[in-house]
Amino acid sequence: MQSDQCRGAALYVVDCARTLIDQVGPRAPGSEGENAAAHMIAKMMQSVVDEVRIEPFTVHPTSFYGYIKPVWLLFILSSLLYWIDFPILSWCVGALAFLVVMTVTGLYWRTWDFLFPSATSHNVIGVKRAPAPTKTLIIGGHVDAAWQWRWNYYGRFWLILFLLSGIVGCLWFGIATIPIWQVPWPAALVAHSLLLPLCTGWAFFIDWSTVVPGANDNLSGVFCALAIGKLLAEGSLHLQSTNLVLLATGCEEAGLRGAKAYVKAHKNELANGDVVFLALETLHDRKFLSVMHRDLNFLVGHDKELCSLVHQAGTMIGTPVKSSSIFLGASDAAAFTQAGVRSCCIAAMDPSPAHYYHTIRDTWQSMDTDTLSDAIAVIAQTARLFDDASPSPFSTSGVKKDLSISVV
Repeated sequence: MQSDQCRGAALYVVDCARTLIDQVGPRAPGSEGENAAAHMIAKMMQSVVDEVRIEPFTVHPTSFYGYIKPVWLLFILSSLLYWIDFPILSWCVGALAFLVVMTVTGLYWRTWDFLFPSATSHNVIGVKRAPAPTKTLIIGGHVDAAWQWRWNYYGRFWLILFLLSGIVGCLWFGIATIPIWQVPWPAALVAHSLLLPLCTGWAFFIDWSTVVPGANDNLSGVFCALAIGKLLAEGSLHLQSTNLVLLATGCEEAGLRGAKAYVKAHKNELANGDVVFLALETLHDRKFLSVMHRDLNFLVGHDKELCSLVHQAGTMIGTPVKSSSIFLGASDAAAFTQAGVRSCCIAAMDPSPAHYYHTIRDTWQSMDTDTLSDAIAVIAQTARLFDDASPSPFSTSGVKKDLSISVV
């Protein structure tokens, strides 16, 4: 594919993001804005694919971050019980707080969702059929945008400080207060005195009043997928045996809920045939263009052969793709891998994290066309390699579910 075609596709991505942000406004998970954005994307898809569907699903969008303040209160209660000499009860309360944090943020389980208000979100699916289909390539990103991370907006130092304090606080109140440890009271006093104020800062991690524009995270992924569909529709990209599915998920920022809903609704078709999924996530920083080999807080390992295919594609077109992993957080690819679908994530973001990440700085003006152009070229070449291999570029016909974490 010629560089000017990729450059034109990158400009298309920025223009689509600008249009959607200007016309729709905030797109919090499960909100009316997210719903409007999903329908707008569906209309955009109609010109590049053969079929478009919008699939609703029930979600509890505030559950993924809504637990933070209740857990903070549990920490305070645990501390008070510890100092008035109820060590066993103190540990029970601390352990409960620790359990909530680990299941929600650590494992992305839906265990506590029922405690939060429900809403309706949507996945948008566009299908471009091949002349002689034997395989399916699913590519896409997520429609919704995050509530602002207050401390990343104020600066990376504060973000790291309060993230670490939250992790250490969970460990302390969930483990170190176990009565059998008999922690010396001076050490306990110092730990409580330091952790409680820091955990108070952690309690105000999310600015619920501000929804970020979400141009890079993740309209870049959504519209890079559409750009691939557009290139295919225009004849700049040819796929003979591969059906192309464009997927725009809802509520990724609420714990991968759209991806989880998709793999559940399409369980049978995903299990039959040669199906792979490429998650496209925050394509902004060219020097960090990478395949994520591991995901979901480093706990889920993606398909090695698919990752290798992306690396091969990058090498062939002179755009090297690095190897990386998601150590904190997750992408939609994690839900697909857990469901037994060959998957990986292509991303291009400073993992430190970037100054715009989950802040109001994530505007369409900040999008980088060079990065988008490179990403589109790599995705298109990956699609070609997948399509050209007959019957499959992989050594085995399927993959086992990643059982490192069960899907809950």
